[in-house]
Amino acid sequence: MCGISGIYNHGFDINTDVIHGWLNDMNNAQIHRGPDGQDIWSNTDEGIYLGHRRLSVIDTSCNGAQPMRSYSGRYTITYNGEIYNHTSLRALLQDNGTNFKGNSDTEVMLQSFDMWGIEESIKRFDGMFAFGVYDHKLKNLFIVRDRLGEKPLYFAKTNNLFAFASEITSLNVIPYFPKTIDMASLSSFLKYGNVPSPFSIFKNIEKLPPASIMKINTNKGQATQSLTHYWINLPLKKEQGTGITKNTYLEETESKLKSFVKDQLVSDVPLGIFLSGGIDSSLITALAQLESNQSMKSFTVGFETDSYDESKHAQAISQHLNTDHNTIVFSEQDAIREVKIAPLVFDEPFADASSLPLLMLAKYASSQITVALTGDGGDEIFGGYRRHIWSRFLSTALTYAPRKLRKSTASAISILESQFTEPQLLNLMKALPSKYRSSFPLEHLRKFIRAIEAKDIAEVYTNILSYSMNPNELLLNKQKLFHPCFNDISESFRHPKAMMEMDKIFYLPNDVLVKSDRVTMSTGLESRAPFLNHNLIEYSSSIPSNLLIGKNTNKWILREILNKYVPKHLTDRPKSGFSVPLRQWLMGPLNSWAREILLGPEIRRESIFDAKFIEKKWRSFTNGTHSDYMDLWCVLVFQTWKNR
Repeated sequence: MCGISGIYNHGFDINTDVIHGWLNDMNNAQIHRGPDGQDIWSNTDEGIYLGHRRLSVIDTSCNGAQPMRSYSGRYTITYNGEIYNHTSLRALLQDNGTNFKGNSDTEVMLQSFDMWGIEESIKRFDGMFAFGVYDHKLKNLFIVRDRLGEKPLYFAKTNNLFAFASEITSLNVIPYFPKTIDMASLSSFLKYGNVPSPFSIFKNIEKLPPASIMKINTNKGQATQSLTHYWINLPLKKEQGTGITKNTYLEETESKLKSFVKDQLVSDVPLGIFLSGGIDSSLITALAQLESNQSMKSFTVGFETDSYDESKHAQAISQHLNTDHNTIVFSEQDAIREVKIAPLVFDEPFADASSLPLLMLAKYASSQITVALTGDGGDEIFGGYRRHIWSRFLSTALTYAPRKLRKSTASAISILESQFTEPQLLNLMKALPSKYRSSFPLEHLRKFIRAIEAKDIAEVYTNILSYSMNPNELLLNKQKLFHPCFNDISESFRHPKAMMEMDKIFYLPNDVLVKSDRVTMSTGLESRAPFLNHNLIEYSSSIPSNLLIGKNTNKWILREILNKYVPKHLTDRPKSGFSVPLRQWLMGPLNSWAREILLGPEIRRESIFDAKFIEKKWRSFTNGTHSDYMDLWCVLVFQTWKNR
């Protein structure tokens, strides 16, 4: 895993030494992504400059150093990621007469370009990647991102400069890209807790969308750009009988997962697993341990608050699978420390509070391993969230129940909800089937209320994910600036898998994978997610929804596979996810920190937020008259990020 950067100067009158200096500074801004070495390459006559910071994982010798040029001399690449099928591609290339100097996947990529061309090669790559490659023959610069968006890639441009990098902080090095906050992006952040692709928090910087190729024609100093998408998951179709048995789906899914886990265990440096004790990470751990001839290192973070602590479940699963297990406990004092460190890790404001304990876990694990397998993607691909269970009901409600009736129902439930405490709701939950239970009923009940009063399926989804229902009320300028995320919601989104599909294109790349990449890379650790193999995703699209979301449980097919390796009583419990006691922290150890930011003079002086409204909300929250706090958390995250 690495940090990449590049510049194309197409007419800016500036000394090449200055651009080389920028590129070195861009590399240094990403040293955490590549602590093992760095280099730059340039063709000053053509205005192309490429930079690279290296984290050595496959072929740690100098043969894997970048930027790297193909043997033919046609292509030069700077690349971040892993191509898991590089061994089989290498064999295929060797059969066609290609010779190799080293064992890196970078060499395989370049020789693939020579053999099949860039676009055809990308379709053959199975992995996570972001790269820039220059075609010396056709004078084209390409920047490319993997199918799901596991690896980040940002770009910026002016009239005469184009630049790209793994992180925004690298682009901020160039003084001609002003750091002007995009207020529509800020509003989107306040709503979702992240800035959705293709936007960034800055006006002139964008994210390259997942599964995209941008081509910049540099011939004769041009800078013509074109964007193409090289992969899209299969469209949702009406479910009909396939004639394929349950056992066949189970066997095929297990076989594919075993193969993909085996591929991702290949490493020339120490490797371990993040084991939360949930279905996804437990299954990845079981299959990885099956392939290993020694006890694999596994890592878990727990909490002092019992209702949030899953470490005992992870410990029990580790004992059963015989992994070399490591547990750390995230305390309230840790929260005070990490909340101030996190803005240094994320190059944009990012409000998913589970990143705080994950950051401490990654720091701890990186002292023992360089690569960590995770269960990321299991929920999105195999129906693991509560909203996937709600999907059928909500689709029916939207179709047949008038919105006025749904709003009245939501109001009634809201009044009823206010009469119960969380412990009382937890007791009531025991009477429900396991798939409807929740470890955090108040939070999920509020999301359900938001969902049933929505006008359409797109609003159902965004309401469920929202940190703030009306982000503009937090801003001093009440003008409704907002980046739309779902412009074209077709009837296919009434499909039983609709929410899962939305998660793949929105929640997964904008939240889950951002968190995983930035947190692990900040500690020089590479994370790998076997569930995100595109072949598995395409296959999962063919699995009937009732095999993913069963009568009494979600992720049915993964649970059935896991039961072969781990006793059912160790995993059969309500899903809690990787949640943190944020409300408890804001009322306790983070209270003085939050109060100083939300009620301090700076927030009034900057004229971004409506300080009076925020003060009122904060006082309502702290005195117990209003329980919502996630929008305030977003304000805290943004202010801390901005002042980092």
